[in-house]
Amino acid sequence: MPPLWGGYETWSCKVNMTNPADSLEHPEWNFDYYFDQPNTRELYVHRAGQGDEVCKKIAADAEECWVLTVDGKAYISNMDTGECCHQHGWMIRDDWLTSCGATYNDTITEVNGEAVDLWQCSGNYLNNYVDTVDGNEPVRFFEHKGDLLKQWDFVRETFKVDEIDESLFEIPSDCPKRC
Repeated sequence: MPPLWGGYETWSCKVNMTNPADSLEHPEWNFDYYFDQPNTRELYVHRAGQGDEVCKKIAADAEECWVLTVDGKAYISNMDTGECCHQHGWMIRDDWLTSCGATYNDTITEVNGEAVDLWQCSGNYLNNYVDTVDGNEPVRFFEHKGDLLKQWDFVRETFKVDEIDESLFEIPSDCPKRC
C-alpha cells in the first residue's frame, strides 16, 4: 500500500525546490513547509529572495511571502509590507498516492546514495514520490512537465512530526483583496 504524503498526517520540513517548469526566471528556491491534514491546512514560508510564482502576485523577490491554505482558500501574504490577497486554494492530500493508484516501482539508491522507495502514479504528469524504505519520511517528489523538471528535495534533518506551532496557521485578519 502506498505511503501517506510525508509519512504522517501532521509534519514539517524544509524543502529545496527546482522548478523551471513554472518559474523559468527563478527556477531554484527553498521554503519551509508545514502540513496538517486533520485540520485541512498547509503553509509554505518563502523567506526573502525565495518566492515562487504564487508569491509574485503580491511580493517582490526580496520580500518574505507566506502561502497559507485553509479549507479551500489560499492566503498569500507579503510579510514585509503586511499586504495580503486570497484566492481559491487546494492542499496536497495525505492520501494522494493511494487515490491516484500509485504503484511501487522498486527500492533504488539514486538519491544521495541512500536506499529509498520509489512510488509512481499518472496524473497530468508522471508523479514520482521517493520516501525512506520504512515509509516514514519523504525524500523527494518530482515530475516532468514536458521537458522541464519540477522537484521537491526534502531536507531530512529538518523533518519533524506533530511539532507545528499553531500560530503559524492564523488566517490573516485583514485580507479582503482577491489575487
